[in-house]
Amino acid sequence: GLKMKFFALVQSNEALVSASSDVSVKLWRPNAFGSPSPHTIGVHSDYAKCVTSPAQNASWVASGGLDHNICCWDIQGNGEVLKIHVPHEDTAPQKGSVYALAATQHIIAAGGPEGIVKIWDMRNGQRVHTMVGHTDIIRGLLVADDGMTVMSASSDRTIKSWSCSTGRCLNTLAIHDDSVWSLYSTDPHLRVFWSAD
Repeated sequence: GLKMKFFALVQSNEALVSASSDVSVKLWRPNAFGSPSPHTIGVHSDYAKCVTSPAQNASWVASGGLDHNICCWDIQGNGEVLKIHVPHEDTAPQKGSVYALAATQHIIAAGGPEGIVKIWDMRNGQRVHTMVGHTDIIRGLLVADDGMTVMSASSDRTIKSWSCSTGRCLNTLAIHDDSVWSLYSTDPHLRVFWSAD
């Protein structure tokens, strides 16, 4: 059966996009007339591990996975908008995998087993910053609406905030006793957020 790992709400909460171990990225419209089957909008070459939407009314979503790629897919099913290959300097096969994503219309933040947060420019697919400071896997990410701040959650039991203009760590919070698995915020500036271990 389908094993959904992550999902993102889209189209004013009328639909959701899932990333799955079956390598697919699917769009679901549970309230649509006749409850149509989910529509595959993209496929990775390995486990699709995370998905994010830059905004409720965005025309694309981004997904990442164990194939070392970040792929941006058109929500209407018109295929791939952008593909970013995530390079790594290590020979271990899991390095370069994408475990967490967050996006605005202009940037994508990605993290994985290397404990590094990488920022990519959506306009050209170029890497803007590499943010080093965590000592374990990146599990969750948030980006402020203005794209100026990124927050990261890690298995090193810390949460860090980063400046997207300089690539530097602004703050480190050591408030958990175990791996931090997720972050959530409705604050466009990330001044208030929730985290879970």
